[in-house]
Amino acid sequence: MLGAPAPLPAQDADPDPLFDKWRDDWIVPPKSGTSEEPLPSFLDFDLVRGVRFQGPDGVPRLRVGGRIHLTSYLYDDRNQRDSEVGVENGELRLDGAALGRAWLRVVADLDGRRTRDGLTEATISSGRLPGVRATFGLQKIPLGIEASIPDDELPFIGPAFSTWLVERTDLSLRLDGEVLGGFIGYDAGWSFGEGFDVEAQRVDDSRLSLRLVLYPFTADALLPASDGSWRYAEGLFISSSYAYENSFRRTIAIETPSRNRLFQTSSLDADSAEWWQFGWGLDAGRVRLIHEWAIGSLHGLETTTGSVDLRDQLTTMAATLSVRLYGKPPAYDSHPFHKRPDLPSVDWCPPEKERPPFAPVRFPGEVELAVRYANGDIDRRLFELGLADFAVSSQEFRTFTASVSLRPSPTLRIIIEGTRVIADQNPAAYDSHGRDTSFALRFEVLF
Repeated sequence: MLGAPAPLPAQDADPDPLFDKWRDDWIVPPKSGTSEEPLPSFLDFDLVRGVRFQGPDGVPRLRVGGRIHLTSYLYDDRNQRDSEVGVENGELRLDGAALGRAWLRVVADLDGRRTRDGLTEATISSGRLPGVRATFGLQKIPLGIEASIPDDELPFIGPAFSTWLVERTDLSLRLDGEVLGGFIGYDAGWSFGEGFDVEAQRVDDSRLSLRLVLYPFTADALLPASDGSWRYAEGLFISSSYAYENSFRRTIAIETPSRNRLFQTSSLDADSAEWWQFGWGLDAGRVRLIHEWAIGSLHGLETTTGSVDLRDQLTTMAATLSVRLYGKPPAYDSHPFHKRPDLPSVDWCPPEKERPPFAPVRFPGEVELAVRYANGDIDRRLFELGLADFAVSSQEFRTFTASVSLRPSPTLRIIIEGTRVIADQNPAAYDSHGRDTSFALRFEVLF
């Protein structure tokens, strides 16, 4: 039996409603109108909730917002990249609701470097059946734990290795939800091969994927009468996912969080590919622990000497600890169904006349500390077959990343991050030294 958790720090007696809405939170309880009264039409704008429009009787509801990243990278003398400052990962987002339980989302890539046609996402969703949400359109169907967490909640600037190896965005049909009172979450999809990977390479191979997440201490039926001692145990979860691609025709590339390339193949051509991803984690109030690993196989891989099978020879692992140390952030929640994009609720309040157009700024605001160890291990046969080159790539590599995130305002987040890299075979990114320490500073502006 776990011991009773220590209470969280006391909250202010008079919280600031603007400062507390630290996310892109535009859904708030209604302050006017009843079920018998028609909902008012309105059009308003502020820097917390963006541009919002509501038509007669609440149809349609639309919101336009987005984000911009200003990032500075500082590399040491042996790094082949020059230190730089630039705008990256800009997004313009349209969310909407109409026709009862139908929602739409369109996300445009403002810098055009992470997508093929300038769209990150374009979907329509419906949740008419209990425990099931159906979504169709251009979307990412994540296999991993970290990949299922929205970017503006991740405490790191760059993704883990498994994202480079496994994840993709594609035109897909997706079913996801939770059953048995949240005891099991599921995410299943069929991707049609009309998308792109993390490097914006075209993906023309269809994929069938399934992810299951088990919360063994969530369902009331499995727990004894709670006296509070199960509070942290309820945040324990186990994740398992599988994806099958009917062919594989592209390169594999993996980069560090500071954008240094540690591994790259030539263009690969295989009959099929399989991806497994396993992991577990714990959401314990202000503390989150995640441990996950990905395994990939290529079948019928074409080489100069014939076709070969690489079974379970593409592997990555990551372990992350993050702590929301200060401020009044919400507790961690890794339920994949909860982490889907927020959709307009039925109760959507009209604009508040007393609401200021700018969010207050308080330093340091909410403070989050995070550390991540990541490891990649690639089959040596890729090098022996001439599909990868030791002059460019490493067979095994590790990164140690530490970050501090400050959120002094609902519309501003500042991330300070350092990454230490240890790579075998001394890849070209580090002038054949195989060791590197890099730093990054990011200002993330939401609107």
